[in-house]
Amino acid sequence: MRAPKDSDFPIKVEGVGDFTFARATIGDFMRIRVIANKFSEGIKTDNELIVISMAVARISVLFISGPNKWGNLDSIEGLDKSMMGDLIKIFDALTEQEATFQDGA
Repeated sequence: MRAPKDSDFPIKVEGVGDFTFARATIGDFMRIRVIANKFSEGIKTDNELIVISMAVARISVLFISGPNKWGNLDSIEGLDKSMMGDLIKIFDALTEQEATFQDGA
């Protein structure tokens, strides 16, 4: 988890909670890619593994605050469809918000 900055942004994820994420830097972009590749071990044929690896990496690197269990994804127990669904909801909301930054917002 990183220190808050003025460029951080809130995201409300329906049914999951309220989050604050950092706006990604170039260094974050590289850390996210390294972590995602580490999780997927370079496997490029398993789309589910690639998406989950990228979701965990992006959320982990950019997370500022939110419901406690999401602050340390490595420690989450009870991997089930509901938790995976919530992970993807957070990832989708984060990705959608980041896209607005690329549009100059």
